Amino acid sequence: RRFRLEASLSASTPAPAPATADEGAAAGPCPVVRFDMADFTVADRVSVGLHGRSDEMIFEATVRDPSSELYGSTVVLRQLTSSQAKRRGRRALEVLKKLAHRQMMYHSYAMQVHGYVTPSKAMEEGDSPLVLVHGYHGSYSLRHWLQLSDWLPTLEATLALDEEQVRRVGDDSVGGPAVTRQLRLIRILMRDLLIGVNYLHSHGMAHTELRLENVHVSPVDKHVKVGILGNAVDFHDNDPSSSAVASNNERRKMMIAFDMRCVGFIMAKMVLRELMDSSTFQKFKSFLNKGK
Repeated sequence: RRFRLEASLSASTPAPAPATADEGAAAGPCPVVRFDMADFTVADRVSVGLHGRSDEMIFEATVRDPSSELYGSTVVLRQLTSSQAKRRGRRALEVLKKLAHRQMMYHSYAMQVHGYVTPSKAMEEGDSPLVLVHGYHGSYSLRHWLQLSDWLPTLEATLALDEEQVRRVGDDSVGGPAVTRQLRLIRILMRDLLIGVNYLHSHGMAHTELRLENVHVSPVDKHVKVGILGNAVDFHDNDPSSSAVASNNERRKMMIAFDMRCVGFIMAKMVLRELMDSSTFQKFKSFLNKGK
C-alpha cells in the first residue's frame, strides 16, 4: 500500500534539538528529541510487519539531517491520530525519560523511541497528529516471522547462528541433549524477551501488551525487542499511606503476573504452532481458565 503524510506535518519549525529535561528530573539533556518533517526522506511503502492500529499510520523514513546522530539511518514514523493513540504516544515518551539512565539495556531489549515530530505552527497542538520517531528493526514482528514457511532457518540466519551453533542441540548445562533446533531457538528468543520484561519490572513498570505482534527481532544487534511502551503502567502511585503501600504491592503482583501470563502465551504459540490460529488459541485460553 502507498501512503502520504498529512500536509499538517509540513516543515515549519526550527531544526531538531534535544528536549530539555523536565523540572525535577536529573540534570542533563533529556533523551527525547524534537524532529521536523524536513529531517526525513519518507518512503512511499510500508512493510506489512509494521502495521499498527486503526488510529495509527506508519511510514518508513531515512534521517537526512547531517547534524543528527541518526543521519542516514532508517527509522519509523508512527502517526497517531485519535486522542487515545496520542495518549499512548505521550506515555511512550514519558517511559523513555524514566529509562534514560539505563540506555544500554533500553536500546538492547526495547523498541527505541527517539522522539517526536513537532507539529506545524499552522495547526493547534491539540488538533495535529502526534508522530513518534522510533527504531526500525526489520520489517517483521515475531508473528510474521513465525508465519514464514521457512521461519526456523530464516530466524537462525537473522540471529547469525553459525553452523556449529545450529548443529548443537544443547548440552547438560542448557537443557540436555534432547533439545531440538526449534526449542533451542525458542529458548534464545525467550531469554531475550524475559530479560526485557524483567528490565521493565525492575524499573517499576509493566508492559501490559506483550504479544507476538509487539515483539521484534533486530538483525543489527540480534536482540529481541519488546514493542513501544505506550501502554506501560507504573506499579506504584505517590500516596505514602500504609493502605496505599499495601495496594501498590498487590497491584505490582497482579501486573507482573499478567505480563508473565502473556509471555507464557508467546512461548506456547512458538512451541505449539496450532495456537497461531486465533480460534484455536481462544479454545486454549478457555481451557486454561477452567482450571483456575
